[in-house]
Amino acid sequence: MLADFRVVFAAEFLRRIRSRPFLLGTAIGVLMIALFSILPEILTHGGSNAVGDVGVTGAQSVREKAEQLLRADFVVSDVDALPPNVTRAFLREHGNLSAVVDVEQSGGSLQAVVYAKDPGTFPAERVTRDLAALNIALGTGIPTQLVARLRAVRTDVRGVGGRFDSATRADATRGVTMFLVFILYLITLLNSQMLMASVAEEKTSRIAELLVAAISPATLLGGKVLATGLAGILQLVLWCVTELIVADKSGVIQNAEVLFSAITPELVIVFLIFFAIGFLEYSLLFAAAASLISRTEDLGSFTFPLILPVIVAFFIAQFALDAPESQMVLVTSFIPLLSPFVMFTRFMVEIVPLWQVGLAILLNVAALAAIVPFAGKLYRVGLLLYGRTPKLAQIWTVLRT
Repeated sequence: MLADFRVVFAAEFLRRIRSRPFLLGTAIGVLMIALFSILPEILTHGGSNAVGDVGVTGAQSVREKAEQLLRADFVVSDVDALPPNVTRAFLREHGNLSAVVDVEQSGGSLQAVVYAKDPGTFPAERVTRDLAALNIALGTGIPTQLVARLRAVRTDVRGVGGRFDSATRADATRGVTMFLVFILYLITLLNSQMLMASVAEEKTSRIAELLVAAISPATLLGGKVLATGLAGILQLVLWCVTELIVADKSGVIQNAEVLFSAITPELVIVFLIFFAIGFLEYSLLFAAAASLISRTEDLGSFTFPLILPVIVAFFIAQFALDAPESQMVLVTSFIPLLSPFVMFTRFMVEIVPLWQVGLAILLNVAALAAIVPFAGKLYRVGLLLYGRTPKLAQIWTVLRT
């Protein structure tokens, strides 16, 4: 039996990593991770004209001071005078500006009128914030530089009784957690669906009949699941290495020491535990469901009910990043199928008692202990069922016998 398992595992693993969907999915994942890693940098440098470049016009007495203050958030240029009607052509002629800020002193206070290319996206609040010092200076007579200096308050945020001791570390850990949860979601979903398609293909082509005649269904299912899981881990490693290389080369990692301090040994261990549990739960259910399909056209009707818990778990995990103490997050972190995503997120962003982590693992292992014989029996029976897709009552009757 062990020799059969090795043969199935080796053949399935080689077939998996050589298959076009696996290679294409891995390549697309690498490109997406690289793109999302450098996208903020591209938008920061390439999108300045969208909201950043502004022209300043108005009375000379206040314009120069306004330009100095606005340079904190914008690329500023001089505009001598405004025409009666400001048009997009006027903005293009003066350096493809996103807006012109007209500043005037009226009644001892400052008034600013912004002529923006897109008033819906232009950050008017930045103009208000930057020019507040000049408005105070005009009303009080205090020098503008002194007002600006007094308005700048250094604020140091420190954690109290939580997992993080600083805002920088909290942001780094949340970023790592978001990335790992997304990878967990992607690998679980893609590889479970690939396993489902593989089982359905063998079933509909009648290859499964020849396989189960020589190998026990349990050995066949176990070899397929383990090979798919190992292929998923290979994808995980490739995607994580891509993220680290691209982020480092592009300069996205501003403080590498803080980022890598978030990747602790306990994080890796907990992630691998929940990854293994979650992947086994879903892959066994996907494979068992695929064994009931007699036509590949029926694959979609079986896929959605199984994908739904993964999607729900992913969105709850995203919510848990900002609200880890929410009652919904607390409850779902113990529910099998949801727990691998939600409890891992809770563990990363707050101090979770070890007994809760252990209880979540225990409940998932108990669920897995129930899923394994159920999926195995359903897989064994389903491979030999042909014709119309069986109804739930028929499946239940067969499983009971």
